[in-house]
Amino acid sequence: MNKIIDTEKVNIWPDNIHTGKIKFYEGYKEMCEPFDYVNWKPQLACASFETMVHYCTPEEHAWLCVMLAQQDEGIFNMHKAAIASLDGIFAKALERFPEGLIVKVGLRSPKDSWYGMGLARNQPGNHSTAILKTVKDIKNILYDSERIYEDANAFRENGMQLTIQFRKAAFIQPLEEWRCFWFNGRLRAISQYYYSGQHVFEWPPTSSVIAIRTLVNGVGQWLPNNAIVDVWVPPIESPTVIEINPYFKSDPCLFDYEKDKDILSGKFKSVVVRYFTKRMVEIAIKNGN
Repeated sequence: MNKIIDTEKVNIWPDNIHTGKIKFYEGYKEMCEPFDYVNWKPQLACASFETMVHYCTPEEHAWLCVMLAQQDEGIFNMHKAAIASLDGIFAKALERFPEGLIVKVGLRSPKDSWYGMGLARNQPGNHSTAILKTVKDIKNILYDSERIYEDANAFRENGMQLTIQFRKAAFIQPLEEWRCFWFNGRLRAISQYYYSGQHVFEWPPTSSVIAIRTLVNGVGQWLPNNAIVDVWVPPIESPTVIEINPYFKSDPCLFDYEKDKDILSGKFKSVVVRYFTKRMVEIAIKNGN
């Protein structure tokens, strides 16, 4: 069994970075729990989206662990009660958020769902995230997601309470989402989230970068000591925390955990920011902390 890095406790850069999937490793529970929404400090939750949380029953959890085999009539019939129970929860969530919602199970969203990808293509904004408006939408996006299946089984394997989080929907444009690197209790770097070069800035996003720095430093005392923080910066409203994830287990976007060790481990006092115009741009700003 591989041993993972406990990013809550390690304050030095590890010699060997394990960046693979975060399921079924020794220390999974200890690593993941600080990032689970139900364990967020209230002050951090207030800086994020309005969210409804459902604590899965053992029967509902069991269904999510096998739901990829739903076409097997025997398995489907065995879990009918749990399926009906979740249908009711999905309906309540839509009553809470009638204009649409985003769903997560455990630590991750079902962004690998083929159904969700098709739904997202017909909606404005962030093309990787579908806005769900019907019970059918929620069922279809969850029940064909390997990410959800993996997390449900990882939570069961590690004796963790599984939750479903329903988040008030927001149409996030690709240039409005950023990934922040918080290491050893300080903001170290900021990257444009969509970094393929398809989405580029026509002018330097200076105001967005300053807003991100202010937000992340403001909630820093309620973050795990090491974390990846995703932030939405809309044109008019205040920036919002989208989610937090374990260091080394999240895509570093325009950075590289090995090549940019000095930046991401905090060797420099400034915060390094990378984004695309016609080419990739790197700037450094004062931490402000």
